[in-house]
Amino acid sequence: MLSSIATNAQLLSAPQIDTLIEEINKSVDEHYVIREKVALIKDSILAQHYYSYAVPDTLVIKINEDVERIVHDKHLFMQYKPDVAYNLIHHINIYSTQNKREKKLHYGFTKCSIVSKNIAYFKFDFFADTRNADKKILYMFRKYKSSSAIIIDMRNNLGGSGTMIQLLCGIFLKGTKNEILQISYKDGRKITLKSYEIPSGYQLTEQPLYLLCSKETYSAAEAFAFILKNRNRAIVIGETTAGGGNVAGPHALSNGFVLTIPAGTIVDPVTNTGWEHSGVTPNLVIAPEHALEKAIELIRQNQQAQ
Repeated sequence: MLSSIATNAQLLSAPQIDTLIEEINKSVDEHYVIREKVALIKDSILAQHYYSYAVPDTLVIKINEDVERIVHDKHLFMQYKPDVAYNLIHHINIYSTQNKREKKLHYGFTKCSIVSKNIAYFKFDFFADTRNADKKILYMFRKYKSSSAIIIDMRNNLGGSGTMIQLLCGIFLKGTKNEILQISYKDGRKITLKSYEIPSGYQLTEQPLYLLCSKETYSAAEAFAFILKNRNRAIVIGETTAGGGNVAGPHALSNGFVLTIPAGTIVDPVTNTGWEHSGVTPNLVIAPEHALEKAIELIRQNQQAQ
């Protein structure tokens, strides 16, 4: 298996590219939730267009550029990841390794501190799987329960696990098991995600909450901002987010390539709308580099007015 994977030092042959394009089209046909775009991809992504892109990473860039231009779906993309492809093909569970890596990175919360008059600030870089993170996240936020306001900085957050969305919504939204997202799959199934039930002593439902976003804020991070903005629980400050609003999963292709394909569309049951293409529009649009300063300024103004 490993000996057959092309490395960047090896060039892909025309037959290998033929096979790869066939696999892309087959996988899209089988799994892509946006059915009206399947034929467009199959008619546009043709092997003969890629024979001159024999280096794997170069081929990936070209195909992704073409797919983005054709369907404008940020969750439909290819990668050259031989190790990931191997694990998918052999059904190797990598959760333990993933959890160790996420734990080392503090489950995405890379900075937690108090800034300016008891304002809690969290730098939040990705949405970890919460199977082993939930207690640590709950205790982390509980330490800031007496803060006067909370700022969560997601300006470079590229998303991740939906379980973290459910946990955070359980912490910040009043009530329990709030319906937060509805996912519609290609086969007609619909699943409603609910916020986790959190003990009241660990909820932070009263403090003013500010979310910082940018055009780099993506996927699960967008979902979290969208949910809390729609429920008037948080003020979103910064740029309109990336606009990646579908549920997607990876599929192994030949020669070490992996294709991520959207399998479901998402809406917020409160508004029956999603953020695919459009992104999340902030309550206050401002250059992202000034978003933190602006949030602190607004908090101070509100505190003085009380």
